[in-house]
Amino acid sequence: MRVRKELPDITPLLNSGISYTDLPELSNEEREAFRERVLINEKALSGEAGTGVFVSEDEAFSMTLNSSDHLRLLLSCHGQGLPALYKTIGGIEDIIGERLPFSYSEKYGFKTSSVSNVGTGMRAYIVMHIPLLSERKDFGALSAEMSKYGVVMKAAENVKGKPGCGLYVLYNQRTLGLSETGIMELLQSVSDKLLHEERKARTEISSMNLSDRAFRSYGVLKYAVKMDLWEGLWHLSNLMLGASEGYIKEGGKSNTYELMIGIHPGNLQMNYGAFLDEEELKEKRAEYIREAIRDFSIIR
Repeated sequence: MRVRKELPDITPLLNSGISYTDLPELSNEEREAFRERVLINEKALSGEAGTGVFVSEDEAFSMTLNSSDHLRLLLSCHGQGLPALYKTIGGIEDIIGERLPFSYSEKYGFKTSSVSNVGTGMRAYIVMHIPLLSERKDFGALSAEMSKYGVVMKAAENVKGKPGCGLYVLYNQRTLGLSETGIMELLQSVSDKLLHEERKARTEISSMNLSDRAFRSYGVLKYAVKMDLWEGLWHLSNLMLGASEGYIKEGGKSNTYELMIGIHPGNLQMNYGAFLDEEELKEKRAEYIREAIRDFSIIR
């Protein structure tokens, strides 16, 4: 209650309105939809008494109360870069800290609920689309090598143990002993190396094979009447690959990445306003995709 009462106005920094939701008042499906859209984490899914979340209108910012920590701030965007995000969220932190002082040690940094987050208390994330690189036989070894740099790389999607559909998340393994700037520079350096390898992998495949991969998935997504989650993610990943290579032109209100989030069960059930069983989810998922990509087109 104190946080909700004393929270200063941060909307000028976000250029967006902000609203509050009591998590215990949401259904399990609604909380799951929030998690799928990366507005809350696993800890907040339980909806324990006193937990809540502030969310900006564009959903780029969220602040969870009384979950993993008393306050958990998250800011995201497409393509803006970590330094710009850090400047914005640092400004938000300063404003909140003036009204609601954080527990801080000059020696150890922010005192968080998890020892692994002591120090800056900051985890920076980069979501990368590296479909061809992730299909290489040596990708597992490459992923394991990231830990030597203090970076974790894991699949953004893990559906029944199947491959990650080309989306991978990089984040810093530790927060103690590194400055915020150091964390961002480390992640940027590693992501640049991975993108270089992905571009190299794309040049080793003919344009005909790349376009064929994208066009086949476009056809499946355009006409399928049933779609399971992994299949939908796989074909949308190929569509994203085609868009980045100039074979697919996106149109309409949603981009391919947003569709990959929207086809998860919680979001589909919120979108259609009903509880859906497994077969209904497959039908609605296909319907949702068909509607969303009708303004997409292929470029020959």
